[in-house]
Amino acid sequence: VLDAGQRVLEASGIMHRSSPDSTTKRSSFRQPPGDNILDRTRAGWEGASVLSSRNLSALPAPGELERRCQALALLDAILSPESRWRYFTFDAAFASGERVARMDSATGDGWLIWFSPQGVVVRGFDHESPVSPWGREPIEPWPGLLDGLPEKLGHGPRLEVDGVDSVTFCLWWDADDPGWRAGVVAQPDVEYADPDGSEGLLAELDGPAEYQTYAQEVFEHVAPLDAIEQVYGQEPLTEGLIRAVDPDADAAVALTTAR
Repeated sequence: VLDAGQRVLEASGIMHRSSPDSTTKRSSFRQPPGDNILDRTRAGWEGASVLSSRNLSALPAPGELERRCQALALLDAILSPESRWRYFTFDAAFASGERVARMDSATGDGWLIWFSPQGVVVRGFDHESPVSPWGREPIEPWPGLLDGLPEKLGHGPRLEVDGVDSVTFCLWWDADDPGWRAGVVAQPDVEYADPDGSEGLLAELDGPAEYQTYAQEVFEHVAPLDAIEQVYGQEPLTEGLIRAVDPDADAAVALTTAR
């Protein structure tokens, strides 16, 4: 029996692409302007609120955030035996004392969360965002986005494409100065419900109900909410819990991934 709160997930690859079918589904799941994708009932999940760069107080502390990242990777491993179809991964041995969680969608959007003794950095990229570096000349992060990021946290891994720091939001927690922070970003000249994509991209970190919706959209599987809540809650990972999430799951693969 594996304790999901103590056993970290070993991903065979950090970033994984999605199948052509799931590409379409995930794109339709993204938040369009004016639509609040997180306005859902969160049955059985206490304290949940919308996570975004505009609501830093809703972000969990690093320890809880890391547990949620592990839960997402574990749930994806249960629903997708083939690692290349997973959106969420967790690298427990990125470097000495460092772990990296990733969400990689088929559209090129995603996030990377770097956990280190110095602190935590959340970097995200939404290719449709009006603050995308690819909409600027020269191509570089939007003004103010990285202002205030401590130098000791700035050397961590990035979401790079062709050598460009592809980031539309960046949040950090300095171990020596606890609390979530973000740069003071110059607002774009267009109205957009989620200008940096953080609200849509961080959705599954908000709670089990969000993951349940994601799993239905991407894997065409309705996992019972109570089973998802047990994984989020770090219940011991047993074959019974794996089957509760997905009766057709390859329990051996999931257990191996969770070691």
